[in-house]
Amino acid sequence: MALALIAAGMGLLIAITVNSTEVRITDQRLAARVARLTQLMPANSYNNILHQDTLAIHAPGQFQTDLAVTAYRARMDGNVVSVIFALTTIDGYNGNIDLLVALHTDGRLQAVRVVRHQETPGLGDRIELRKSDWVRQFSELPTSTLTNKDWQLRKHGGRFDQLTGATITATAVLGAIERTVKYFHEHREWLLETPADEIELP
Repeated sequence: MALALIAAGMGLLIAITVNSTEVRITDQRLAARVARLTQLMPANSYNNILHQDTLAIHAPGQFQTDLAVTAYRARMDGNVVSVIFALTTIDGYNGNIDLLVALHTDGRLQAVRVVRHQETPGLGDRIELRKSDWVRQFSELPTSTLTNKDWQLRKHGGRFDQLTGATITATAVLGAIERTVKYFHEHREWLLETPADEIELP
């Protein structure tokens, strides 16, 4: 009987510990997500809770994945002012590159940030804002008149600056941004008007 009580007590203690750990991990993930999103959105530019206004997008042909891509909507007094896509490109030099791509409702690129990658230090890692200003060339960029040719690096006759020694990395990021912009223009009404989904943290 004593052993049974001890075992039951230990089981309860383990269950409480596991549950507490899972809650902390979820809270940490949420905090990290909010921090990344607020890097793209000035505090006075929206007044909703970004991580609670989302859409799950299933478009393998455009986003290189069978998994859902999350779109966050920033609103001011109920009206959508920006859409932020959290996506991954598989075309990086050393693997996947995770991005946030924000667009204004008129289709202008608002900002782009790289949030995770495995690119070469000193070369490909300059896609990070803390390493170089390369991603700033996409900020406040009109996109409605850009052609397929424009969506290339300058060395290939396009509009955008390259990264010396990191052509594959720069091309991967540029391709992901282009696909996101095209998706936005093709599905703008749905993105702005569809009620929010409830998604689970990854």
